[in-house]
Formats: sequence, structure tokens, C-alpha cells
Amino acid sequence: MVETKDLLLEHFIDWMKSNARKPTVKEFAAYIGIGYKLFAQLFNGTRQPTKKQSQHFAAFFQDQRFFDVVGMARDAPNFQYVQRNWGKMPVEVQRKITELLSPYTTEPLPGGKESETT
Repeated sequence: MVETKDLLLEHFIDWMKSNARKPTVKEFAAYIGIGYKLFAQLFNGTRQPTKKQSQHFAAFFQDQRFFDVVGMARDAPNFQYVQRNWGKMPVEVQRKITELLSPYTTEPLPGGKESETT
């Protein structure tokens, strides 16, 4: 299983390759927005990241493997978008989305009604 230290090393090497000069690990820590002491602990594997730190790394590097390290579900941008806006949709649209989902699950529709699309 991949660990945070492995992912940080991978991204550090990629970052070093993209620089004209050879940057330091301390500069990399500043670049990714964390203190050097924390970075060193994570980089050496003497400390495990929190979920919040893993979320930061996943977003910063656009690498969802950081979620795997701490056992978090990977980001699902479409789901999060629908979830954030669910209450803004008319009930008829919510029902239609639910019905469109029903062929992909064995779970019955809310209220025990059969899907009109099946």
C-alpha cells in the first residue's frame, strides 16, 4: 500500500524536475503550504497525516491517492455538486434524478414505489 511519504517523495521529485535550480525540501514544504517540521515528519513516515491534511494534499497535487492513505472516500465532484444543490431543485427534478439512478441499484425507490423508467 502506498503511504503519504511515498506520495510526497513522488511529488517532490516532480517539483524538483520542473525547477531550473535544485530546490530544498524546506522550500517544497513552504510551496505546498505546510511547516517544515510537519513536512519532515510526514516525509520520514514518523507521523501520519490527518484527514484534513490528506484533503489538502489531494487538492493541492490533484492526486486522490492521498485519500486512500487515510481510508477516506475519494472526491466525487459530481456527487458533491448535486448534494450541495439538492435543496435548490424542484421536487419533480429530485424525483427524476432518483428515478434515473434506480436502474443502477438494487435499493428500492423511496416510498417503495417502482421506477417509471424500468
